[in-house]
Formats: sequence, C-alpha cells, structure tokens
Amino acid sequence: MKKYYSWSDIETSVKDINEQINSTEWKPDVIIGIANGGSIPATLFSKISNTPCKIVTVQLRDGTVQETLDIDDIHVKYGKNILIVDEINDTGETLHWILNNWNLSTSDIKIATLTYNKASMINSDFYYWKIDKRIDPVWIVYPWESFID
Repeated sequence: MKKYYSWSDIETSVKDINEQINSTEWKPDVIIGIANGGSIPATLFSKISNTPCKIVTVQLRDGTVQETLDIDDIHVKYGKNILIVDEINDTGETLHWILNNWNLSTSDIKIATLTYNKASMINSDFYYWKIDKRIDPVWIVYPWESFID
C-alpha cells in the first residue's frame, strides 16, 4: 500500500518541525540534507530558518555511494550544532551510518525527518508523521517522487 503526500503536506510538515525546533533551547548552526530525499526538506528548513545548508549523498540501499564529511571543517565554517534532515527515518541504517562514520557528538546533532518509523533503530528528534511499519508496511511517496510513480 502507498501513501502519497502533496506539496501542501510538505510545507505544513516543514513549518511544524521548524516550530518544534524553535520551541527548544537547541538551534542548528548548519543543516545537512541527505540526498536525494532529504535535499528538498533541508533546503526548505534552510530558507525558513535562515540557516546555511549543505547537501551530501549517503545511499546504503544500493551499497554504492557513501560520502564522508569533514566535521572539523563544518564546525569551523558553521558551528557545532548540526541538523541532519532526511525525508524519512525508515530503518535508521543511513542515520546510523552517518552517526558512526562522521564521528558526530550526539549533543551537537539533531535529526529531523518528515516521517519517522517507530521501528527504526535511530530516533528522530523532530518529525511530523509517525508510522510503525511493523504494523502497517506502507510505502511513502513524496511529491518529488510521484512524477515517476
């Protein structure tokens, strides 16, 4: 079964997550979007919060593309607080790889995903939709994907 989100849904979710972030003491110095799916929400977060954004590619599903990030360089250029953005925290494998391989301090990093799967091995700090694929194995289709569906 597929669940389709519209552009209006995305705008609403980004605004809500931005309000969640603003209600905390923690503020990002830089946003890192995970391409491909996280690049659009990361850009929207960057615009709404006036926070610099960098897009990186980490694709573990195919086992082919993994991008390293010079965290020391990021900290020097932007600051310590990093918001990692992806469209979905599904299994958590990508986020787990990022946390382990980029040597990020969990006190300096927060994760924002439009959709958070409760069955994921990693928690999202900020999210709009929560699903549990153990109960409902829905396939989420975001508007930037629907033209190929």
